[in-house]
Amino acid sequence: MSILIPLANAVVQELQEPVAISEIAFTEFSQRFTVKRTYNTEQKLEDGGLLQLFVVPGRSPLELSSRSGLQSNRDIAVFVRQKLNVDDTEKVDALVNFLEEVNQYFVRLPGAKLTYFQPDAHYLQSEITPFFPARLRSQREYLGVIVVTFRVYEDEP
Repeated sequence: MSILIPLANAVVQELQEPVAISEIAFTEFSQRFTVKRTYNTEQKLEDGGLLQLFVVPGRSPLELSSRSGLQSNRDIAVFVRQKLNVDDTEKVDALVNFLEEVNQYFVRLPGAKLTYFQPDAHYLQSEITPFFPARLRSQREYLGVIVVTFRVYEDEP
């Protein structure tokens, strides 16, 4: 069975039920949103609708073997989308900040480890595309993407 699907499901759960990172770190995101795992990130958005997060299993760029088991790097993409007014700079700013907030949540996980995933998956790195100007102009839609890479540790069969 692919490890990507359970990993993507764990990312969805992590976003739905964020854990307390420390006494000083946030436990709630600044924006209200819905989140789901999907392969269709082009679903129609409604004007004035709630912010949508789509979690998509990604590629598996590296697999290593060690005495303790298999280690592999797995990518999960988080698409952040919302229909809005093209000229609403403050709203776009808030969405770009939210995207960074989501990224920082994964960076700051205790031990950089996903809470809702077994075996272990640790945050490794991420790449952020904060917005797509052409999409904003042509479709009046904010789109930002984070590709998060996790190192997954599995027992060898």
